Amino acid sequence: SNTFMREHIGYFATLVVVVAATLILSLVTNGDGITGQFSLVDLAPKSFTFSVPDNVSLEEASFALDNSREDINILRTANVRTQFVEDALREAETAFEQENYVQVLHLTSLIEHIRKDAIELQDGNELLKRNIHAAEEEGVSMEGFPVMMQSIDEAIYELRLDEGHRLMFRAEAKLDEATRESSRLTRVALLSKNFVVRYWWQIILVLIILAILARPAYRKMHKKMLKRKVAKLKKQMAFNKEMIKSLQRRAFVDANM
Repeated sequence: SNTFMREHIGYFATLVVVVAATLILSLVTNGDGITGQFSLVDLAPKSFTFSVPDNVSLEEASFALDNSREDINILRTANVRTQFVEDALREAETAFEQENYVQVLHLTSLIEHIRKDAIELQDGNELLKRNIHAAEEEGVSMEGFPVMMQSIDEAIYELRLDEGHRLMFRAEAKLDEATRESSRLTRVALLSKNFVVRYWWQIILVLIILAILARPAYRKMHKKMLKRKVAKLKKQMAFNKEMIKSLQRRAFVDANM
């Protein structure tokens, strides 16, 4: 039996992998899972919610499909990538053929939400760009904003709406902080300018007094420095005299010897 197991263990392992792969593929392609069918609504933005309406009928589902087609046309006009909503529409049309009208309304509601959220993000993005431009003209530092705004544009184009909202919130907070800092520096500069303008003659008077007082102080300091130099020179001269006398004495002694 051990020999049989060793010979067939590779076969059994391969069989397990094939069965597992077949099961996973079946779940993805057919939508039959432990918790229900896989749907694009599982990839919806966090802000999306759906409640089953009271009136669920063929007419309501058909009307919702028509509205979704209009929503997708609006998104195409807004120059965003529509692959996700187009896939959602195809899934809704399949559900309609299967008479799953609740799923149709769920998917079409998602498409409508994405259309509204994307347009709202675009409008907010344009307003943010105008505010950034106005702040730049007022001298506010724009460091880091170009990269941030490019990321927002990409998120909106890809319909990554949750990411777009996060990036826009950060950009607005950064702009607010930069504007406050610029206003603070402007106020400080203005206060300094106003102080000089308001007290110009007092400032000039103080400078004149300082100049008058500084002249005697400079003379006194200069005089002290000269005295120190003279004292140092006298000391050096006395030392030189002693050295000369010492050399003369040695020369006299040597001559007598």
